Amino acid sequence: MIKDPSKHLLPKFLHESGFLRLFVASQRNKIAILMLHGVIDPDTSAAWKPLRSQLSTEQLTRALSVLASYYHFVSLSEAVEMLAGTRPLIPNSLVLTFDDGYRNNLTFALPILRRFKAPATMFLCTGNITKQTPFWFDRLDYAVQSMAHESTSRHVIPELMEIDFSNKEALKKSFTTFIRKEKKRYTTDTDMRSAMANLTERLEQHSGHGLAEIFANDPWSGILNWEEIREVAALGVHFGSHGVDHTLLGLVPLSIARQEFIESQKMIEYYTGQPCIHLAYPDGSFNQEVISLARDCNYTSAVTIVSGLNQPGDEALALRRIAFPHSDSPAEVIIAASGLSAQWQKVKKNIPNLYSTGRKKIQ
Repeated sequence: MIKDPSKHLLPKFLHESGFLRLFVASQRNKIAILMLHGVIDPDTSAAWKPLRSQLSTEQLTRALSVLASYYHFVSLSEAVEMLAGTRPLIPNSLVLTFDDGYRNNLTFALPILRRFKAPATMFLCTGNITKQTPFWFDRLDYAVQSMAHESTSRHVIPELMEIDFSNKEALKKSFTTFIRKEKKRYTTDTDMRSAMANLTERLEQHSGHGLAEIFANDPWSGILNWEEIREVAALGVHFGSHGVDHTLLGLVPLSIARQEFIESQKMIEYYTGQPCIHLAYPDGSFNQEVISLARDCNYTSAVTIVSGLNQPGDEALALRRIAFPHSDSPAEVIIAASGLSAQWQKVKKNIPNLYSTGRKKIQ
């Protein structure tokens, strides 16, 4: 696949011209919260590699080096206090958050964070930690990839007709599209999980392989245990709730959402000795009732996957986040972290409407 070098020219120009520094300065009273998942050294020996984009230790190091010249790294608690007006606002503040609780957050990411004196909040799924079971999406990912060489068996699993096994890039793209479509197909989290579990079990039966075989020591999908969490909590690492088992909180009855909030909070506080006051909605699924419930359960903040920056006065239980940039370009790192990319995407989305409105006025 040939990359088009021209698409990098504008970011490079914006960076070298000083525009990006001016843009970041214009957003100085807003707070950026970046979202990460797994981080791994690419030289690490592993039996497989997940299809979803993964951040390497080299990318994290380079990106933090760039961000450090534009931003002040602050903790999520400090950011929430700034947004509430109970702490003086530090211009150009940036927060780092990690979802899911992968072990590689500590083995690979934490040493890099400490090098840059960058605090981070890690959001945990307490049920997966207690049972030491992989996330359903990692298990499905592994099961699908295990079928890559089972061309004679694929026809017996209808869902695989939507997956393109012709090459790694096609597999990655088609699998991502398939997962997004499946999530939208079901109106309840229970139905979605049941369908995905059924598919995963059929795939594992046909391939004869499952993620459970390697999960305990797998650098990609392996998750933290409570002893590891207790140890690093004593060293100042902050943890928040990501629910019990990654349940989509906007697609379950409030009674279940309440149980997810309270159970996960109780477990995290017990093992860390820290108050659990921060929350990340799994897969960004929430609604106004879930926000009210989180407040009743004594959470002071909750982060979403709605892209953008945060400013004083914003709802602390619906904070916006930006996906951590997976780029080696300093310009593209700042364009993403500053919210400029998100703003441009909104503009592009509205261009057809602006064009239509303009034509009507002319007519």
